[in-house]
Amino acid sequence: MPQVLHAVALVASLLGLLLWTRRRTTLDPATVPVVVLSGAGLVVFLGGLLDRLEPAVWMVVGLGLLALVHELVRHLGASWRTAVHPVTLALAALVAGLVAYLHGLEFAHYDNFSHWALVVRLMLEQNAFPTPAQPIIEFTTYPLGSASVAYAATRVLGGQEWQSMLGQATLLVAALMTVAAFARRHRWLGLLPVPVLYLAVVSTTNQATTLLVDGLVAALGAAAVLLAVRHRRRMRVALVPLAVVLALLGVVKASGLFFVVAVQLLAVVLTVAHAPRPRRRPHLPLLWRMLVMLGLPWLVYGAWTRHVAVTFPDGADAPHSLDASRLEEVGAEKTPAVREQITHLVLDAMRADTALKVALGAGLVVLLLLWRRRLVGGRGALAALLAVALGTAAYLAGVLATYLLSMKTSEALHLAGFRRYTGTGTLVLLTLAVAGLLALVDGMRHVLLRLLGTVAALGVLAVFVGPLGQPLTLPRQNLVSALRDNADRAVEGAQVPAQGEVCIVLDERDASYRRFLLRYLLMTPDVSERLITPETSKNLLTTCRHVVLLKENARAAEMLAELGSPLPHPPPVMVTR
Repeated sequence: MPQVLHAVALVASLLGLLLWTRRRTTLDPATVPVVVLSGAGLVVFLGGLLDRLEPAVWMVVGLGLLALVHELVRHLGASWRTAVHPVTLALAALVAGLVAYLHGLEFAHYDNFSHWALVVRLMLEQNAFPTPAQPIIEFTTYPLGSASVAYAATRVLGGQEWQSMLGQATLLVAALMTVAAFARRHRWLGLLPVPVLYLAVVSTTNQATTLLVDGLVAALGAAAVLLAVRHRRRMRVALVPLAVVLALLGVVKASGLFFVVAVQLLAVVLTVAHAPRPRRRPHLPLLWRMLVMLGLPWLVYGAWTRHVAVTFPDGADAPHSLDASRLEEVGAEKTPAVREQITHLVLDAMRADTALKVALGAGLVVLLLLWRRRLVGGRGALAALLAVALGTAAYLAGVLATYLLSMKTSEALHLAGFRRYTGTGTLVLLTLAVAGLLALVDGMRHVLLRLLGTVAALGVLAVFVGPLGQPLTLPRQNLVSALRDNADRAVEGAQVPAQGEVCIVLDERDASYRRFLLRYLLMTPDVSERLITPETSKNLLTTCRHVVLLKENARAAEMLAELGSPLPHPPPVMVTR
């Protein structure tokens, strides 16, 4: 019952914040959800920096409830219109669908156990950001913006893994809904592509049931662009909300800073181009809003880097740290021949990236159609073309620099993460193309043409869900990991002493998947692998305090019996010596 009340309170508070934000800012309704959820996540993140993580969550809920009461008492008519707006109803329907789909699921993806879900679980246990007292976190420099959103949802709703998925997925959907801002006259038509766009994102970045953030970075980056473009003629109302979205984007992942810079440049250009001409003195309110938009994201990111430097003095040595000394060290291990080989591999992979080509092609076709129908002027079309070309080139150059400067040689030669890295840029282009196509459809007079245009948008997205995407494991039974289930049963009820080494028995190497899985389940960094086959002669378990077998291994069972710790029952099992 308390969980139900908490869920009702969360929904009511978010509705209150949505009603208040819509009335106070007069933003397009399709852009309000991402602003509200970004603001809530940002408050929780800042609370974590101040060591007030859980109070920040309940403060957001409380302020939302107060906002709901205020809006219903003082502005009932406006509240009703916002509550029954197609965007609000569509968001409610999409979130309900996510709840039905995600309910009861558990994490199974490797990267969740190495960092993304691990850090959220630690935050839930400690109600604080990680510190050196919890050495289980290796990627200490990774920002915790998305983790703050997942933590807030899970803290309020009850502490289950699927609720973390739901929190991040809801922010992702809210960001993607900004495309509907460009179908002002036919809003439901503009909302139709959103579910398919969501599937395209999770298919490209493998994010449906994970806490990986590549798709979220793309969605927030595209949402920020669309927020600015949609309100280009009245940037005064958009600058502060834009600052909120960009501030969260910058602390979701370091690569998000690229989009922060790009959107800030875009916002400055649009503001100058459409600013009112002052007669005697500058437009001070507009100037202050501009300073907030330019400064807030960097103040928040600076606060994070300061937190890392103070909390983790050795953070420069963390994996994927952007510290100058580490970058110099990683760069020094690559010979000129290796750098040349990596460059050729990355460029060849980029040239072979069909998804990127399709997204670019779709964007160019849409831009041409907008120009032909005079929805975009000649100078505007040329500026947009140059912006896309320069932005894409700069982003891909950044991807290449990542492999050359910050990634270890072994990972770089295998192009680790390439699909996700380029997929982020591809999804930004795809989302912008869909928004442009919706603007084109919205301007058509005939119903048949509008339907054909919408079908065209869905067709482009379907290509990314199908041939160009990773296989979608949408049936819930395909998401149940037998390995995860065995590991859960093996360690159920187990308590591992702080100094107790845990050994996981393997009969073949698995890229450390099971080791990271057990680290996550037991919340201990002291997990090591023991490769034991029938030919293994030496007893490899003598130093192990705890031994985990996830499946039958006769030789490991013999070793345990020799040590006086026979298996209490067939695997999966954890034996404590």
